[in-house]
Amino acid sequence: MSASTGTAPSTITVGIVTANLPNGGSTAGTYGGQLKISSSDGTSIVTVPIGLTVSANAMPQVNSLSFTKPLQGNNPLPQTVTIASGGTVFDFSISSATATGSTGGTSWLSVSPTGNVCCQTPKAITISPIPAVTLAAGTYTGQVLADNEASSR
Repeated sequence: MSASTGTAPSTITVGIVTANLPNGGSTAGTYGGQLKISSSDGTSIVTVPIGLTVSANAMPQVNSLSFTKPLQGNNPLPQTVTIASGGTVFDFSISSATATGSTGGTSWLSVSPTGNVCCQTPKAITISPIPAVTLAAGTYTGQVLADNEASSR
């Protein structure tokens, strides 16, 4: 909630704290709560019901990607995935992280576009290895995270 006190008329902003939902908001279901607004002396109370529906597969998982580069060969081409929704269009943020293979804090994985609330579903995202990062022969892992929670902060 945006404020715990104020004067009327006023606008109240209500948000959802996903950590307080069952399984951090990852369990589909309908959840209810209420917003109580009272006068400073407590004689007048208005209760506003609040409902939230968490749908299954709001953002369906996409298949994994694999990049292969032969020793002293050309860099692999970028790959594109589409971030879609289960029926409702919404804003989301996109970022990438590598579990292995980063050198000196520099990731070998790139995603475009990127940033907080950069995109709206459906959106094509380009993912590619960064050619300037030199890696030894091996297998490296990373992930691209599409996060609609960050867009509500």
